[in-house]
Amino acid sequence: MTDIEEYNEKMKREKKYVSHTEMTDYNKLRVMNDVPCLNKVDYERTPLCELAIEYHVDKCPENYHYYTPEYYKILKDFKPNKMLEIGIGYHEMMKNYAGQEYQAGASLRMWRDFFNNETQIYGCDIVEECIFKEDNIETIICNQSKPVELEDMFKLIGNQDLIIDDGSHINQHQFLTFITIWKYLNSGGIYIIEDLDKRILEGIKTWEDLFDDATCIAHYSHEEDIQGFVCFQKTSSER
Repeated sequence: MTDIEEYNEKMKREKKYVSHTEMTDYNKLRVMNDVPCLNKVDYERTPLCELAIEYHVDKCPENYHYYTPEYYKILKDFKPNKMLEIGIGYHEMMKNYAGQEYQAGASLRMWRDFFNNETQIYGCDIVEECIFKEDNIETIICNQSKPVELEDMFKLIGNQDLIIDDGSHINQHQFLTFITIWKYLNSGGIYIIEDLDKRILEGIKTWEDLFDDATCIAHYSHEEDIQGFVCFQKTSSER
């Protein structure tokens, strides 16, 4: 049993997780707030888009958001050794967006293939049913609203080159996560926060002022999407 598997068993014994049935009220809230884009427009179908379609990931215009065309521009030449995605997504929730074929960890598989199986992929989630292990993918039970659990997770997985926050989508959690784990992003690394209300995108950009080595390199929302993302990069401390 690996250290991560032992840690997950410990978290289960301590009931530091929820089942998907306990997420019912949260699911209803997400369904109300996360209204799918109904008016699909032409877009450039990139290799990342193709993988998102194959795995039924909600980051591409075919399934929900207009993220993958932009992510491809940012990440096509990026070669992370390790990456973490916060929020794995379980079937009962994601089927509302990505269809009945969705399987937990679809986004992690998309990233694994996009980076040609050369990147160690980590995912974390509070829902027990999301936890699994595959080639180049390991997942961890973690509640992003609790700094101690975030710190414990990074003791196991170490610093990362790419971090994507696709977790609770609650702004307070996103902020808490950002200020807690920024130190675990390697120099030159990229940190993306997804599913932000368009009305607060400009405000999220200013989070770069929290750290001397943080630079906002992209913020994006499509006219047909009610949400967007912000992307930071860890740069020289002399900005």
